[in-house]
Amino acid sequence: MKIDVLTVSGSPKDITPNDIYGRGVGGAELALMSWAEIMGGRGHEINIYNNTKNIECWIKDNVTYKPDVFYNPNDERDILITFRGPHELAGQSRATKKIGWSCDQFTVGNYINWYRESDELVVISQFHKDDHRLRYGPLVDKATIIDLGVRTWEYNRWNIDFTPTDITGVFVPSASNIERIPYQFIFYPAKKIPCKT
Repeated sequence: MKIDVLTVSGSPKDITPNDIYGRGVGGAELALMSWAEIMGGRGHEINIYNNTKNIECWIKDNVTYKPDVFYNPNDERDILITFRGPHELAGQSRATKKIGWSCDQFTVGNYINWYRESDELVVISQFHKDDHRLRYGPLVDKATIIDLGVRTWEYNRWNIDFTPTDITGVFVPSASNIERIPYQFIFYPAKKIPCKT
């Protein structure tokens, strides 16, 4: 599956996985990079357009971080994800499915066109969805609540036991559920997901 991700300005720009243990990244960025790492590891082609520092692309395990200038709206893609807000290229882009992934409790500006251009939208909490409902009305019915992911493998580095039998409404990347991403991640909220590390 080919999945392209368009990021908005601000913190998603100019980051690569090297920054996770280098200069550091925020929670939304870590969720995006973790998701991409897992999906790429499963053989999916993931392209993240986030204006990397130079004209060169950062590539590892089927995941590529690219400058925005390389994005072509006419390319074939299975899924287009707009990350953290609307993107001016999303409306004219070809994709079987368009998904907006909002990771902020409050949005800055008017994102009504994001809802109109997206087939699905993911928000991170009921509070987040309620805020969007006040702003955008019934369009929010297409929003799904899914918390940010957890990097279970990180806990092993510090010898922390992270072995719950299930978690409701939280996406946890693990060997047992990873094959169903992104569809389980995007479309099935509040479902019990086995978390076997």
